[in-house]
Amino acid sequence: MDNQKVLIVFAPDDNVAIALSDLLPGETYLLLSGEGGTLGELSIAAEQPVWLAGPAPEPPIIRHYYKVATRHIPRHEPIIKDRVPIGEASEEIQPGQVVHQVFRARMGGFERIGGNIREYPNAFSPPASQLETLAAASRITTAGLIRPSHLRPRRTIPTPAPVIASASANGLPGQPLPAVGRGSGDAGGPETLLAYERGAAPFGSRNHLLVIPSVFCINQEAGEIADTFATEAWGDQGENRVIALPHATGCCQVGYDEEVSLRLLANMIAHPNVGAAVIVTLGCSPLCVQDRLLRKARTLTDKPIQAVSVQALGRAAALARGKEAVAALLPALQRARRSPQPLDELLLAVKCGASDLTSGLFANTATGHVADLVLDQGGSVVISEIMEFFGAEKALKSRCRDQSVWLDLLRLIKTNEMIGKAAAALAEQDIHSMELTMGNIEAGLSTQEEKSLGAIRKMGFKHPIENVVGFAERLADARAGLYVMDGPGQDLISASGLGATGAQAMIFTTGIGNPLGNALTPVIKVTGNRETAARQPDFIDLYIPLVELLQQGLSAPAAARQCLWAAVVMAIEGRPTLAERNRHRDFASRGYAMVQ
Repeated sequence: MDNQKVLIVFAPDDNVAIALSDLLPGETYLLLSGEGGTLGELSIAAEQPVWLAGPAPEPPIIRHYYKVATRHIPRHEPIIKDRVPIGEASEEIQPGQVVHQVFRARMGGFERIGGNIREYPNAFSPPASQLETLAAASRITTAGLIRPSHLRPRRTIPTPAPVIASASANGLPGQPLPAVGRGSGDAGGPETLLAYERGAAPFGSRNHLLVIPSVFCINQEAGEIADTFATEAWGDQGENRVIALPHATGCCQVGYDEEVSLRLLANMIAHPNVGAAVIVTLGCSPLCVQDRLLRKARTLTDKPIQAVSVQALGRAAALARGKEAVAALLPALQRARRSPQPLDELLLAVKCGASDLTSGLFANTATGHVADLVLDQGGSVVISEIMEFFGAEKALKSRCRDQSVWLDLLRLIKTNEMIGKAAAALAEQDIHSMELTMGNIEAGLSTQEEKSLGAIRKMGFKHPIENVVGFAERLADARAGLYVMDGPGQDLISASGLGATGAQAMIFTTGIGNPLGNALTPVIKVTGNRETAARQPDFIDLYIPLVELLQQGLSAPAAARQCLWAAVVMAIEGRPTLAERNRHRDFASRGYAMVQ
């Protein structure tokens, strides 16, 4: 079967299917089940909505990855995709008609000019009232975001059973899963990964030497020190480097913003993927005075850390001293070797960016099954991008460990939503300009609910949300489990915060392509869009041919373990990702004075 000449229906009760190729009105196409196999055929209606029409005299074409009604949908009825409502019909929809919204750009955002689906009523939406000013939004920030996290301490985790395939696990009785990690075999111990041992702290998937400025004023100096060692690479696959970490923080901040900056930078120094660090200080910034950054880092880690001061030594002498410090620290890092480390020390970060419809249905689904695998083995998973939780509150409520975690998560979601709406109103924009973007809509996502329900699939499907934590909060000492980190929808900032939690690896799914990486955490770039994979081979690490695998009889969990988990293991054990090869060492802090 040609996998491009079909539509896919992901659940029996869905009333829309997803086109895997461009569709012509009047033609008939096969329907593929999300469980594998075919469901019959669907005729694409010759009469399509007027807003779909292309330039005359060309016939209208339903673009691939757009939704098509599989049966009659009355007005006001929910649009069901993958078992959940993603919106409601704004007009009557006939079988074989496209289901979507059409917008056009305008000053300050975009406006709806056609469509037959609209946002599904959200019981958790803030009350409809006049939006407050940015000053009020700042008060909301203080009340809703600046809350201490009460993490349960890490404890000794019972040795989990090794991952063994079964009929319930992958739908293929008697077929073992691919061997990953290096378990203790007949001892029945936990899976292991070849990584760098860090004593009492979790293992590192890298052994970088970090050169970090304490304030943005001396980004150049930190960069010059690191550039001297640009050709140095060590590890079995040359995966370890001397890395400078320029940033835009460290001075002229007050209150919570300064606290977040100190936490972020200190956690990067203490990151499991760092073997040693050199701090370049200026001397007068808040994080330099009394060596605040150095002292904070040393409370978190016992790894070798040296510091040089530009004001105390002078620029030239500080550069020379910094280069001497790096040269002195390098030999020990270069001698270090990987050894088997327990999988239950793994903290896996999951995020998405530049999404299309394949993100939620293919790549995020596979990521969720890998998240479940890590959590099954006693490891941890962290997810962020709170603005992409809007509309998914009902599903998230059932995932929280207890009522207190749910209330913390709900407070975080609603705080971000209210601030976003207030900021958008003051700028005479709409919140969709920041969330459901024009790029998302053009790629086939029709509503915020559809985008959010696809986004949260990355957290897996079986395990409760253990806790909600602040931006860039360190999770190395916390109880294993699934965590939600406060973070915005901007990829750079959310990825930086996720890395600073101590994640040794990150899965980053994308539909239409995003080359972003991370300064310290290897980013495995994954897509379920075949065209994107073909167009962007220089930064897409893995294309997941989920449809083809389903046609072969594999279940989604088995397909994810076969493809994605193997790629994650290779990255953790030293294979450089394409973002690393491209030197995409992206990093930024988050400011709370202006949340969006």
